Amino acid sequence: MRSFKSEKLATFVKALLDNFPEQASPVYRELSETYLTILTRDFKKAKAWAKSKARGSKRYGLLASSEGKYLQEIDMWVPSEINHVGWFLNGKDNVDSSFYLEVVASEFKVQDLEIDYGVLAWDADLRYVLNNFDFYCYRNMNWNHINIEQRQRYLKNAYKVLLTRVRQGIVIFVPEGDVVDFSRKPEYYDGIFNYLKSIRITEI
Repeated sequence: MRSFKSEKLATFVKALLDNFPEQASPVYRELSETYLTILTRDFKKAKAWAKSKARGSKRYGLLASSEGKYLQEIDMWVPSEINHVGWFLNGKDNVDSSFYLEVVASEFKVQDLEIDYGVLAWDADLRYVLNNFDFYCYRNMNWNHINIEQRQRYLKNAYKVLLTRVRQGIVIFVPEGDVVDFSRKPEYYDGIFNYLKSIRITEI
């Protein structure tokens, strides 16, 4: 079962990130029998979902891309350094642990490691524009387009890592954005949310 889930999850994530929604959708339906992928625009719902699914010692945590540094809607910056050992090993009574859903782990901190349930905050670094993915980084108080193909591949791979580091289920949180904040315009986020919905990912 573990091998089956891993194979199907890898296939699903590849189709999703390669912009093949018609291939990702049937794999998602098959995968959903044993592995949960949920979509929401409400961060409180996302955290509540992860907590409700994790029983006993099951570990849950907050994930985001290292380039996704401007998730201000949830008052969250992705730090370049965290106590990743404590994040993975500390208990529910420790504020540095993943259980608090406050300290964010990027793709660099979860590489080759896994948690049971995850909340993936999808920022405006990887957008969906005109039926394809587009790539950005936040520098000097502005979103800057990534033109170098190799850096585009790195960013795409970051989301591949984040989407496959969870054993039993993940909720993808896509912010609503803010019409009065130029750095968080709703259109930065609406495209990816609508793309994920087109795959028929269950929304809460």
